[in-house]
Amino acid sequence: MSTRKRRTPEEAREAILNAAEIHLIAGGSARIRLQEVARDVGISHPTLLHHIGSREALIQAVAERAFQSIQDTVVNAIMESTTQQAGIAPIIETVFQALRETGYGRALAWLILENAAQPQDGLSLSTMVTTAHAARIAVCERDGQKVPEHRDTAFAVLITTFSLFAQSFAGDMAFESAGVPNEGKAFRNWLADLLETQLER
Repeated sequence: MSTRKRRTPEEAREAILNAAEIHLIAGGSARIRLQEVARDVGISHPTLLHHIGSREALIQAVAERAFQSIQDTVVNAIMESTTQQAGIAPIIETVFQALRETGYGRALAWLILENAAQPQDGLSLSTMVTTAHAARIAVCERDGQKVPEHRDTAFAVLITTFSLFAQSFAGDMAFESAGVPNEGKAFRNWLADLLETQLER
């Protein structure tokens, strides 16, 4: 006779969030049903409520985790690229893969369209802009160049966000429609070159 392994409260919460996230990516917040999530995790509905509180709290927690994960990925990619002097292309590729491979791009689209959670619940573009701008200033000071304008950095973060977010869940269809199928990586490299040219002006 096998015994079920007891989870710590932290492990149980993580398992619940993981299960809810799968439903969110597949069909939006409407697909997150507490009884189904409880079944997926192997716990009772009352036990799930004990760990999460309510369906709304579960959706909020999933959203916050997704937003925070993307923000951390962006900030870490910026810092690593600056250290290695690798330019913008690696940052763009790292962020795109995080959005696409985890399904977070699709999940965030559902959350925003359904007004189920707002980006300020965990994602701050201003944090990304601040990190990117500090990195640009450090590079310019190192190379004896003029200190860049903050607005240019903000615009670069915004155009990258718009491009990668849309590409993460609609890119294949868009490239096919534009007559350039399977050119996603080439587009991201082109975007990196465009941004580097603009930011060096």
